[in-house]
Order: sequence, then C-alpha cells, then structure tokens
Amino acid sequence: MFLRHARDIGAIMELWLAAVSVVPYTDNVGQTVVDTLLQIASNYKLRSHIPVPAWHWLRRQPVLGPDCQGLKCGNALSAVVLMIRNLQDVGLITSYLLVVWSEWSDLDDVGCRWILRLIRGECQGHSSPRRSRGS
Repeated sequence: MFLRHARDIGAIMELWLAAVSVVPYTDNVGQTVVDTLLQIASNYKLRSHIPVPAWHWLRRQPVLGPDCQGLKCGNALSAVVLMIRNLQDVGLITSYLLVVWSEWSDLDDVGCRWILRLIRGECQGHSSPRRSRGS
C-alpha cells in the first residue's frame, strides 16, 4: 500500500488501534501490541500519528522479552519519552518507563541520562527535563 498523505498514515493508525482494541486481552496480545507501538513510535515520521488511546496500552505494563524489537529502538528514546510526557499523564510516563526499563538491556548512556533528568525534573516539579549540550 502506498501512503500519499499524512492523513493516510493517521487513518492506518486509527484502523490498527480499532483492530487491536477488539481482541480480548491476554499477556501475549499486550506484549505484541506494545512491541508494535514502540516500533511505530521509534519512527519519527509515524510517531506523531499515533492516536492518544494507543498509548493507554502501556498501562497494562506487559513484560517485554529481550527479543522485543520495540526495545531495540533506543535511538528514539528521548523523543518517545517527550511525546508521552506531552500527554501530561504521569501514569503513562510511569508505565512507559516500567515497561522499557524493566527489560531494557541496551539502554545507551544518552538515553539513560535523559531519563534520569526527566525523573529528577518530575520529582522536583520542573516542567521539563533540562538538557545539557552533550545530550
């Protein structure tokens, strides 16, 4: 399928969310949906088209195994965290960090420092993590 416009991507995302939402929840379904969601979120062209309700799958906090492709997208980590944070739902941020960090085996130094600044900022009441020039 050839996507000509951003609205096509948004429509595909809405269809994907509708399809996965009618499947009865099991651990396997949760793992697959969240893995797919993380893979989509790692693509900067697709990330902004993720419907807000799709992020709510993170609340189930499925345990993702080390072979999960969505966990291997660490280069987009700070952008994904920022997007979720902009939803202004601490529960979603918490769930995301628990899902990703619980099984993350390849978290790079930059991503780790960025997350630690985010957590410190949240705990101290800052509106956003402070970024140093090196991150």
